[in-house]
Amino acid sequence: MDEHGDHPALIFPDRTPITYRDLARRVTSLAAEFGPEKKLVAVAAEPTEHAVISYLAALHGKHVVALIPPCNASALDDFVADYSPEIICRRVDARWCCRAEAGESNGALHPDLAVLLGTSGSTGKSRYVRLSAAAIEANAAAIVSYLELDHRDRAALILPFHYSYGLSVLNSHLEAGASTYFPKHGASHTDFAQEIREASCTNVSGVPYSFEMMDHAGFRRHDLPTLRFMTVAGGRMQQALAETFRRHLADKSARFFMMYGQTEATARIAYVLPTSSRAIWAASALPSRAANSGWLMKTAGQSKKMASRANSSTEVPML
Repeated sequence: MDEHGDHPALIFPDRTPITYRDLARRVTSLAAEFGPEKKLVAVAAEPTEHAVISYLAALHGKHVVALIPPCNASALDDFVADYSPEIICRRVDARWCCRAEAGESNGALHPDLAVLLGTSGSTGKSRYVRLSAAAIEANAAAIVSYLELDHRDRAALILPFHYSYGLSVLNSHLEAGASTYFPKHGASHTDFAQEIREASCTNVSGVPYSFEMMDHAGFRRHDLPTLRFMTVAGGRMQQALAETFRRHLADKSARFFMMYGQTEATARIAYVLPTSSRAIWAASALPSRAANSGWLMKTAGQSKKMASRANSSTEVPML
């Protein structure tokens, strides 16, 4: 992070931006507090600088970091009961703190293991996916490449970063030396578009429901001169709404990416080229096609076959 110097890394409303130099210093300092021996670190992944720095410090120190939903009061307690992390980072009495716990984690930590992300699937109860640092880095680098991210980009992060999609937005922008903006308004708020205009955001990523809310809030009525692309994943989007956003962005010389991903595969693993309504049609088949593949994706100690058997040039698998 040092190489990006005084360029903004994390931006919060009505606050002085946290530069890459500041971020590197704080991450290094906290990593030193965690100690050299590999530990399991649980982080309540609230959208604050403290939670992001705790996540990055655990990675920097080559620990294992579990990102826990902050909106679920029992999620962290359940994780602690099940896995006994050595360090817990959370807000206590309105103050952020990282505390060492007396207990030891259950079982040895795999040397390649770096991140644990919860995903419920069809069970309704969170199961934790094991991800290696190499997988996280490869996914971030691939996203930087196909979205052509660089230091001039600024994401409006409306997705929680304990969710693999939101985490990949944060990771890819840090990889590119770009900025991540944490809006005070959500996608459903009528002031959201104006806020990201004032913040000079270049991109917004959301799930299909995010786009439904933005559309109801009049997002497309706003002139957003710095917006150069939007991405959607996390479920099937209605074809009419997808085509509406694709045409709207195309008229503004911007692009609309429809993607497919899985927490088990780190995050986003396939996308369709934002060129025409044919691409929108192809995207509706992307989840089922992604299951029929010979593309090998490795996670910590496990392998899964997942990729897109591409029948047209609009479908591009990526790692």
